[in-house]
Amino acid sequence: MRLAPHELRYIETLAIEQLEEYYSIRPDDPRVPTPIENLLELHLGLGLLYIDLKTTLENDLILGALNVPGKEVWIDHSLDPETYPELEGRYRFTIAHEIAHWCMHRQENLTPGEFAFRSDRRNEIREKEADAFAAALLMPEIELTERWKTMYGDQRVVLGELMPRRKQIVNEEIVRRRFVPKTNEEATDMMLDWAVTEIAEVFCVSPMAMRIRCEQFGLVVR
Repeated sequence: MRLAPHELRYIETLAIEQLEEYYSIRPDDPRVPTPIENLLELHLGLGLLYIDLKTTLENDLILGALNVPGKEVWIDHSLDPETYPELEGRYRFTIAHEIAHWCMHRQENLTPGEFAFRSDRRNEIREKEADAFAAALLMPEIELTERWKTMYGDQRVVLGELMPRRKQIVNEEIVRRRFVPKTNEEATDMMLDWAVTEIAEVFCVSPMAMRIRCEQFGLVVR
């Protein structure tokens, strides 16, 4: 299931409104990377807690949760950036994802685990919305396209141009990720992730998140 273009535009607008409200108060803060912790704590007034979330919510897959009554975002301690700096991109996206739930879904008054546990279609839509909002917060279109042009000019990442180096790139990614792709699609994603690693580091996001965002704007083409 994908969000419709008009839904994506609406979510982009909501995210940018949050950023502009923040920068109107703190104009000297950097635009890149997005000061996501300050946005959470100083602008939205939410607490940030590191806990053993997987045990607390009895779900080995969950990394973040929103405690609406307590005005808190819970992050699993496996993403603590001081202990696991190599996971900073995932940590930042998880915070942005929970900010999205706060901005878009808190009126539904769900308990902290319900965003992750519900399997109905409505929850699937919520998660897609939260991912889109998070991407817009961390990789705003204007900042991303301007920084891309500065770094790469009019060049795009085109899958076909990477294919002669497929084996080399995939092997490098296997070493970096300690993960072996099981399908050709996973191997292709790894190649494209590799191609946007440099700009992903600028925005302090994961290469995967950057690749998905760049595909949205036609900067990465399969």
